[in-house]
Parts: sequence; C-alpha cells; structure tokens
Amino acid sequence: MRKSAMRKPVAVVLGCLAGAMAAAWIAPARTAGNASFWVVGSFVKGCWIVEQNPLIDGGTIQFSDGPYRSRDDAELARSTIRACKT
Repeated sequence: MRKSAMRKPVAVVLGCLAGAMAAAWIAPARTAGNASFWVVGSFVKGCWIVEQNPLIDGGTIQFSDGPYRSRDDAELARSTIRACKT
C-alpha cells in the first residue's frame, strides 16, 4: 500500500476531530450569548443587575461580572462580590 493512500483516512479523522473540537468550543460561547443578566457596579454607588451587556466607562460603571442565565444567578453572584456588600 502506498503512503499517500494511507494518509487520506488519517486526514479525514483529523478533520473530523478538529470540527468536533471547534463545535465544542463554539457551543458555550453561543449559550453565553443567550444569557442576559450582568452584575455591574460602582465603588461609590453600589451594585445593580442589568439585562444588557454593560459598557464599563470608569465613571458610572466601574466593574461588571457575568453574563448569567437567570436573575437569581446574578443576585447570588452579587451577594458574593465584596464591593457590592457596602
């Protein structure tokens, strides 16, 4: 058997493996895009939960955490953030 004939099945297997790995990497990113809750805050004004991806401007919003799939998850996260406890 020639070496070139042997390489085609290996290339097919590697191509399928690369496709599966890409799908496994992209799937969580698509799921994260469906989440709609972020914890945002200011060290002076406290923390709150928003439903859109926040723009951290250093003024009104100084930090954010998320995204979270539900408001309950975001509220739980807010309870663990030290800056939100003041």
